[in-house]
Amino acid sequence: MLDSVAFDAEVGRRSRLPPGHAVEAAEVVLETLAACLPEELVLRIRKQVHPSLAQRMTPRADGEELPVHVRHHPPFSMRRGPTLSTGRPGFSEPLAEAHGVGAQRGSVLSPNPHGETKISSARGTTQEQDGRTLAETTTKDR
Repeated sequence: MLDSVAFDAEVGRRSRLPPGHAVEAAEVVLETLAACLPEELVLRIRKQVHPSLAQRMTPRADGEELPVHVRHHPPFSMRRGPTLSTGRPGFSEPLAEAHGVGAQRGSVLSPNPHGETKISSARGTTQEQDGRTLAETTTKDR
């Protein structure tokens, strides 16, 4: 039968926690089990375990103060910001409710619909296509 020290060591070994964290984790679990399980089941468990563990298996009192190192965080009250599925700023409907406009016209019929913008099939760079290369600007200025 595991005593309290061996139980804490086993919790640390199985959860790969340092000893201090293992003691805290074991204590929280024992307190939570005592608070959540029916009283008759808790009494039966206390009779089956080592007395040092049975002593730790008591629910935390409501008014009991937490240790100094435990911080109380205020309840999360910040409203959740817009997401892709719920966001509306600037849009008439969220993405989850949006209805697409369908296929682009001519994209299926054309053998190379985006040929002028694809690197593999474009004739020259974008600057060359627009006439904005350094060579073309210097010849126009003369």
